[in-house]
Amino acid sequence: SYQIIRAIRESPLQPVGNDLSVVPQSHIKFYGRAWKPAPTTGRRDADPYARNTIHPHKPQFVILNEVKNLKKCNQNEILRRMPQTDKYAIRESFPTKQTESGGIVMSRLLKIFAAILAFFIYSPSGEIVCSAPLQTETLQMNFTVISDGHLEGNNSERQENYGEGLRDMASAEVQSRALVMVGDNTMNGQTLETAMLYGLINKYNQIDNVLMAAGNHELCPSKYNTGDYETLKNRFIRYNNAFLDHQIENLYHSQVIDGYHFIVLASDDDAGIQQYLSPAQLEWLDGELQSAAASGKPVFLFSHWPIDAVFSEVWPEGHVGEQSDELTALLEKYDNRIFFFTGHLHMGIYENGYGIKEDGRITYINVPSFGCENTDGEAEVQNTGMGLQVEVYETELVVRVRNFVAHEWTPYEYHFSL
Repeated sequence: SYQIIRAIRESPLQPVGNDLSVVPQSHIKFYGRAWKPAPTTGRRDADPYARNTIHPHKPQFVILNEVKNLKKCNQNEILRRMPQTDKYAIRESFPTKQTESGGIVMSRLLKIFAAILAFFIYSPSGEIVCSAPLQTETLQMNFTVISDGHLEGNNSERQENYGEGLRDMASAEVQSRALVMVGDNTMNGQTLETAMLYGLINKYNQIDNVLMAAGNHELCPSKYNTGDYETLKNRFIRYNNAFLDHQIENLYHSQVIDGYHFIVLASDDDAGIQQYLSPAQLEWLDGELQSAAASGKPVFLFSHWPIDAVFSEVWPEGHVGEQSDELTALLEKYDNRIFFFTGHLHMGIYENGYGIKEDGRITYINVPSFGCENTDGEAEVQNTGMGLQVEVYETELVVRVRNFVAHEWTPYEYHFSL
């Protein structure tokens, strides 16, 4: 996706995370990429949002003196050319999907392929009775979370699960503001499976904001999924950006929805059933949490893998890995009320809240498997098709367990004070 990079010159006021509102405009410089050379003036007072008349729908950003001769250069090259005084560099995605003609063609081909697959793999059932929140009048925010759908090319039940589930979500009386899928969304991360998944999403989803997390089944090479980590990572990003409005550059990403921060973590390498968090991702998360703390609202964090010490009795090896302590320290660093949603464990639902743990301001919630029976713990409910509906009110957050495939609420719901 098209990139713009803003760098802050020396300023008495430094930003919080990516928030530049506290920095005087005179202390901000703009850098970027252009499809053709930018205006040659390179003046610092030039309009940073000047449009190129040849491409009226593709904003061209002025490139300043230090980098004005670069054309279609990459981010690292821009950063390398910046003066050392510009020490606070912030990358931002410009919200356009495909900027190159080849990318547009590829996106269209992917959508055609996915649409054909969606037509053949799932036929809708009858009418669905719409679901409703507990209190419509006082509801401030709601969103849906599912995990471990494990859509598989030769498994019609899992394909139908997604179709029925997406239709159930679309029929809600109050539409969710976001759908978050917490990894292992496909069984093998194959091109065919990924196209099936996005074909169903493209056809049946009605939720505006869809955020995807990657799990080990998407990122780890196997006999059913050839390619190295980078190949599989790039495939995940390519499909995300072809089908979803929320564009990503990396597997870890974030979005602010109605003032609430949604933060998605990822694994920066093939660590098998565990997760590897690179120093770069941890540094990025630090900035995200710092920025979110200023909002005063709860933070919603998502990762396929739980932290080492949380739910370890179910699967001791299936966790973040060596960076668990560093991640925990970051979560405790700022005054955030954090709800941390994970998957991976196929734990199911427990009447006594066995899939939920609270530690001060942090609530850890493990999401049941949407596509597989939840037999890896001692679950009271092991059915497929289950996910979470999260409802935010002024003084509390409610997590309700719904079977989206059977189109019915389970008896389980959990209330947390805010």
